Amino acid sequence: MDLTVVAEGSLPAYATLYAHIRVILGIVVGLGLTHLLRNLARLVEEPREDRLYWLHLGWVGFVMLYLLHFWWWAFRFSHSGTIDLLTYLYLISYTLFLYLLCVLLFPEKNSRPKDYRSLFFLRRKWLFAVLASWCRG
Repeated sequence: MDLTVVAEGSLPAYATLYAHIRVILGIVVGLGLTHLLRNLARLVEEPREDRLYWLHLGWVGFVMLYLLHFWWWAFRFSHSGTIDLLTYLYLISYTLFLYLLCVLLFPEKNSRPKDYRSLFFLRRKWLFAVLASWCRG
């Protein structure tokens, strides 16, 4: 990528390109955090016969921290000299993968009351398959 300086400011061209990428990343990470927080708040605001499960809540906390860590980690690309198509696709697909984890933990379908223990065990294969697909190192 050309490292020329943008005519109107002192930012290199790749920095303005990455600003657009960060907007997409921020939106998807924000949607994931909102999804998790909305469902956690619903558990507190509407106490029903939902059966909470400690392992499910642990994974919710893990994914929440994972989202925040990824958002902070992605900031380093603003100082990178090159952002090519593969880097762009990697960042976007990884962000979508994180959102998929959020949806797997709290599905949109509202069945009342929910048993989060059985829900976790029904979806655990999907959850761990998504995690394993990105952790193959």
